[in-house]
Amino acid sequence: MGGLITSHNPLECECGLVWFGHWLRRWLRESAQIKVIQKDDLKRMVQRARANTCHDPTSGRHLPILEIFPEDLLCQASALSSSGQRIFLLSFAMALLIPIVMTTMTL
Repeated sequence: MGGLITSHNPLECECGLVWFGHWLRRWLRESAQIKVIQKDDLKRMVQRARANTCHDPTSGRHLPILEIFPEDLLCQASALSSSGQRIFLLSFAMALLIPIVMTTMTL
């Protein structure tokens, strides 16, 4: 079984991670709308997506990345803009994630 699990990792819940939460929400929404997915399979997909967590330094808890929004983290527009480093990291992450997600969806 394929997939990407980032639970219990060193990721901090911060503005640079907002794109990942946005991507996960979009992937789930589009998968539910476009694909013919059984209800139980969709539940498992949501559970796996919620298992991707980050560490919240204010509470000390691990939070689902699905629940990370810019307004909750008080992100400034400059923190969300696409600098060269962010574009590289996003491209690298997507190059890794898309094949993994596609493998998971075909199983």
